[in-house]
Amino acid sequence: MKGPGIPFVPPLILIAGFGIGLGLDQLYPTPLKPLAWLLIGFGLLLSLWAVATLLLAKTPVMPGKAPTQLVVKGPYRFSRNPLYLGLAIAYLGLALWLASPFALVMLPVTLYMLWLLVIRSEEKYLAEKFGQQYQDYKARVRRWY
Repeated sequence: MKGPGIPFVPPLILIAGFGIGLGLDQLYPTPLKPLAWLLIGFGLLLSLWAVATLLLAKTPVMPGKAPTQLVVKGPYRFSRNPLYLGLAIAYLGLALWLASPFALVMLPVTLYMLWLLVIRSEEKYLAEKFGQQYQDYKARVRRWY
């Protein structure tokens, strides 16, 4: 069975949303910087843990490739999308560090686009490939947290 057919790297959606936010911020700059480094660090560590867990399971990290197994260990015990969650947390921290309120405003739009263009396809594909095993996992583990 082929992969879920995602023709691009999903973090590009987050990067695009952030870029649009930064562009808007150039028009209306405002200062914001609380907890930024903590969020960036935590988000990147969570994402790296998710990637390492996939690599240790010997299943592809890239969403365009077919997974070899359903990974339910590591951060996948708590979130069905820990890699995307980590990137979203890092995005939030970076937006705060750069004092970009428009990047903050773009985050929910960006996460919606990530769900619409990537997560829906991935979940449909995983349900088809892993059947009841994936349905049981989905019933136990939330998407984001």
